[in-house]
Amino acid sequence: NAALAQGNYVNAINNNNKVFSFYRIYKNTKVLVAVNLSNETQSASFENQYSKFKSLYGKAVFNQNELKLSPYQLAVFEVR
Repeated sequence: NAALAQGNYVNAINNNNKVFSFYRIYKNTKVLVAVNLSNETQSASFENQYSKFKSLYGKAVFNQNELKLSPYQLAVFEVR
């Protein structure tokens, strides 16, 4: 994915301090990377609403702007 390799880094603000998240943005592609930094399942909501998202890595559940991550899980989504 070109956004992961060449994209600009931008913080992805969420409502959970145990979830680290950021975007990589390249041309018309925006990738969201989120990491659960705790040993418990965490949910995080993001400032932006996404109409489409495609999982690129991980098995996290993303429903209506809320992402649910298992302990120490990493998830990567292409978002629009």
